[in-house]
Amino acid sequence: MKLPSLALFLVILGLGCSSPDGTWTTIRAVDDGGFEFLFPHQGGEQNGKIKLNGADVPTHINIVADSGITYVASWFELPEGFKALAEQTRADTVWKLMNAANGAVAVDGPKPLGNGASEQRSGWFLHDDGTRVGVVMTFKDERVVILNTGVPDAFFGDRERRNTVRFLNSLRFSAN
Repeated sequence: MKLPSLALFLVILGLGCSSPDGTWTTIRAVDDGGFEFLFPHQGGEQNGKIKLNGADVPTHINIVADSGITYVASWFELPEGFKALAEQTRADTVWKLMNAANGAVAVDGPKPLGNGASEQRSGWFLHDDGTRVGVVMTFKDERVVILNTGVPDAFFGDRERRNTVRFLNSLRFSAN
């Protein structure tokens, strides 16, 4: 292998491999989301829209892919129709609507957060394209924060589970 080819190979290998345990980066949510989380390294940001019970809802997204795992941290404000619901009902309703819209099937087994708090929902899902998705949805006042990961199910082993659960459990709300 020629020196420039070897150097390029080493750079690609270095960028494509997960950081060792303990060296992940704390990231602040895009657009003053009011929370922090861990990524294996700095990622990208984007904005979009989702449909929630017929309403267009702006979303704010941080995203990174690392060693076969896609990590996404996003948030949105609840549309007016959901704000009047009791906290528990609101959480249950949004959780069901979001998961139904994604067309995924729940996977049996322990949840990423165990039982979680009353303002949180979590689960494992399998999409028809073979992607295993881990999701944690947290409700903070009128804001919904979603951390999720995607991994091809055929490659979902101990390392992928460990890194996925680490990310899904890394949410911390900012003091401000």
